[in-house]
Amino acid sequence: MGRTRLLIPALIVNPLLVLVALGWLAWVTTSPRYWSPGAYAARGPASDQGPRGEQGPVDPAGPVGPGAEDAIASLESELARYQRSG
Repeated sequence: MGRTRLLIPALIVNPLLVLVALGWLAWVTTSPRYWSPGAYAARGPASDQGPRGEQGPVDPAGPVGPGAEDAIASLESELARYQRSG
């Protein structure tokens, strides 16, 4: 009996909340100027760009080795085999 007392109001309130949320979402999507006026504000001409900043530190070089050469060679041979069979 106790759960039924809570279930009935929940079944009434939940669809009402869904309708309110969908209505609000529709309002936001149909009236974006109302909800975010700054995004549509008039803007003046752009000013001159300032000087370019200093370049950051160079990262260390990645590992290089014969494994990359082997991988490239195997890919080239697979591609050649695929092109011949296709």
